[in-house]
Amino acid sequence: MVGNWSESRALTHKAWSVLGSNRALLSFPILAALINVVLIIVIAIPVVVLLVIGTWVTIVLGIVIAVAGLYLTQIVAMIAKGGMVSCADEALSGRPMALGTGWKRSFARFGDVAQWAFISMVVGALLGAIRGNGQGNIAGVILRNVVAAAAGVAWSIITLFVLPAIILDGSGVIAAIKSSASVVKQRWGTQITGGIRIAGRLLFLILPAIALVLGGVFAIQVSVIAGAVLFVLGFILIIVAGLLGSTVRTIFSVALYRFVTTGQALGGFTPQELQAAVRTRG
Repeated sequence: MVGNWSESRALTHKAWSVLGSNRALLSFPILAALINVVLIIVIAIPVVVLLVIGTWVTIVLGIVIAVAGLYLTQIVAMIAKGGMVSCADEALSGRPMALGTGWKRSFARFGDVAQWAFISMVVGALLGAIRGNGQGNIAGVILRNVVAAAAGVAWSIITLFVLPAIILDGSGVIAAIKSSASVVKQRWGTQITGGIRIAGRLLFLILPAIALVLGGVFAIQVSVIAGAVLFVLGFILIIVAGLLGSTVRTIFSVALYRFVTTGQALGGFTPQELQAAVRTRG
């Protein structure tokens, strides 16, 4: 266990070092988040109006618009992530990083990126359906959540290299999924027991964020304004933690992709660290 923690800490430190030297990578998820906030507001207005009208036609139309809007936000996020993949590859290789080139390279693969966004959204919906709404007996709820969590981890590892394959090597989405699964199987077999060994350095954000949100819940009973302020601050910290975590994971996925496809250990990582990045049994 100590060895696993030390390995995880070393991987995390190096991934964060890459981000520290290339902070412009954060512009991709930040811009995507801002665009999606605007999209959600614009789409929410007609959806609410249609649902309030309440006829079966308007309800169905509202649901269709909401789903289409959700898919559009997924495309925006995936395009931004594709641009980050491109720029992370440049940064890890020690080449100058051009943000414009990253966006251009991602948009050039728009068709496959959009398909991958759709597949990811559908899988996410299926995992949500497995979890259910929390109703039923406790054993059933726990079992569904365990199954959904295990399936989610397996899917995230199997498809770890899909976007890098699409952006960096021009693979089609189906070919990228197949090659990603094949590479994972060849490198680590089928005895995968957990996620990628990137430990969080985000506790300094997550723990205060949780404390602020909980504080807001309690404080709102005394002062609505104070409670709202605490809640908003906590929510902002959660968003920041999510953006940082997503960026670090993307950087590491590119480093790992280059290692498994070319044998190169980039970004200061060692071959031993990268090979041990995925937890396996035995």
